[in-house]
Amino acid sequence: MPKYTKFNPDWLNKTDSDGINVNKWLKQGENTSTFKCILCKTGDLDCSNQDNTERPIVLDFQEQITKVEAIWALTVAQRGYSFNSCDEIGDVFRHMFPDSKIAQEFSMQSRKTSYVLSHGLGPYFHQELIKSLKRNEKFVLCFDEQTNNQDRKQLDLLVKYWCFDEGLVVTRGEKLLLFFVINNNNNNKKSYCYQ
Repeated sequence: MPKYTKFNPDWLNKTDSDGINVNKWLKQGENTSTFKCILCKTGDLDCSNQDNTERPIVLDFQEQITKVEAIWALTVAQRGYSFNSCDEIGDVFRHMFPDSKIAQEFSMQSRKTSYVLSHGLGPYFHQELIKSLKRNEKFVLCFDEQTNNQDRKQLDLLVKYWCFDEGLVVTRGEKLLLFFVINNNNNNKKSYCYQ
């Protein structure tokens, strides 16, 4: 900014080209004739010249903890770890990284890991799968039926399709249905299904 131009506080009430309030990322600089971008830590014209570059995402402390817990849950799912292996994992991280504030606040147990995967991240991946399938004219729906170790019938639904992003045929798990049978007093068997 020219040295005779003053930072106008009214600028903070405007919205940028993405429709976001400018006050989320803009503040007055070190003197009255400069400004500073909070996101990319630059001032004056540097920030406006980076309009086409991706801005770094700034997470507060609680969001950083949530991100780490989501990464851990995804690691558990991707590597096939038992949910029970998550019990006490926070203590392990606290001992491994005693100087990390995030490790001190990390709290994942088996139930929380299951919940994060099914209710937190699951809907996101489901929507991504739906978007990918809508881009394809054809896909294959596969199913695999088996009895698990709890004597419940398990039905896995899988989808195979051409993934344009990866440039190959991929297989994605869509649903897991569990069936169980209850005998009532009249020797009538009733089947129930839950997801």
